[in-house]
Parts: sequence; structure tokens; C-alpha cells
Amino acid sequence: MLSDVAIKCFIDAGDVNIVSRNDINIRSASICLKLDDTIGIFSESSKEIDPDDSSTYPELNTVIINDDFIIKPNQIILASTLEHIGLSNKISGHISNISGLARLGLNVILSTHISPGFGWSEPRPITLEIHNVSSSPIVLRPNMRICHLILFELNPPASFGYDDAFPNKYRNNKASKSEYSNC
Repeated sequence: MLSDVAIKCFIDAGDVNIVSRNDINIRSASICLKLDDTIGIFSESSKEIDPDDSSTYPELNTVIINDDFIIKPNQIILASTLEHIGLSNKISGHISNISGLARLGLNVILSTHISPGFGWSEPRPITLEIHNVSSSPIVLRPNMRICHLILFELNPPASFGYDDAFPNKYRNNKASKSEYSNC
């Protein structure tokens, strides 16, 4: 795990690229990321989802939020980080909840791994799968702190990166529905 000192060194060396309209919020062992204004809401359906058949996936409606967005109890949404991230093959990442939000029932870590080489060809936002596990609605706002990005140095670096392996996957720079492949 990288400390704030190491994170700054990797940013200076060009192995971590962060593009943001705001100041970058580097903590002692993470980078605090903020919520962008684009949210994906799944259409409600009781039909069975088959991961191997994309025609069964629920539709995802993209919504731009200007103020408050209420995430309902047990609802799952997709959202993007305000910051666009690029990692070299030397760096891998992990998303972690912000404790204060987790204590309210907000879980942003349904998928936590950020592969080495993610966003290396062009920095892009991280898509968060956000789940309200509480029994109460929770208010989300653009630009609010939403998660921690924890970084790790790989030794030796990965032989190939995410963008090399999946050059066309999830490239629209916004939260998008699953492109799952069983291979």
C-alpha cells in the first residue's frame, strides 16, 4: 500500500495520472475521490438476469444530477468519480468506503479492484456500484466525497495493462451497464 509520500512520488514520476476540476485530495494512505454528476439507474424488472446473456440485463438510464439524488433502500446505482484516473503497469488500485458514509448504510465497494494500466491510454473516471444497504433513503450530491482510492506498487510491474487487454471495454467515460464476459 502506498503512503501519501509515495503517492506524490508516483504522480510526479508519471505512473499515476489524476485529472480533476478540483484539487486532488491525498490522504495519508489514499486519494479521496468525489462523486460526478452522472448517475446510472437500472430499470426495475423481476425477470431473471443471466450473466452470459446480455439481452437479459436491465436497462440503464443515465441521469445528470444538479442537486440532491435520493438513493432508495436496497437500490443499486452506477456512478462515476469526478476524477479521471490513469495507472501505469506498476500501479494497481483498490476502492474503499468512506467510513462515515458506510456507517449510514452507503456501500460503494461492490467491485473494488482497479487493474494496473487502467486509464493509462487516456485517464477516465472509475465507475462505482453504489448500494444503499440501510432501511432509509440516503442523499447523494455531486462533488461529495464518495470513496478512497488505495494504491499499490507492483513488483515487478504487470506484463500488460487493462487498457492493453481490453482496449474497447468501458470507454465511454461514464457509468455504463455490464460488459461481462465469461472468459
